[in-house]
Amino acid sequence: MKLNAFSCRDGYILSSDCMLAPMDAETAHGDVSALLGIVDCMDLPADVCEMVSAAVYSKQYAFLPTDLARKIALQIERGAPA
Repeated sequence: MKLNAFSCRDGYILSSDCMLAPMDAETAHGDVSALLGIVDCMDLPADVCEMVSAAVYSKQYAFLPTDLARKIALQIERGAPA
């Protein structure tokens, strides 16, 4: 699953690659940045991918705290400039 990545207070918001970060994400985690790039869930450790997938399916986004993103060396693929 490809996910859009946005930064927010204390971490990252990941949402399906066909949508922006939901308003619920901003309410819960503070202002969300412009799109940083794409994360491929399959590139994440299996347990993190499972947690992210479950959150995206249930509430349209997943929150990944900064400390976890560092621990797993989160890679955000930046798109080519338009």
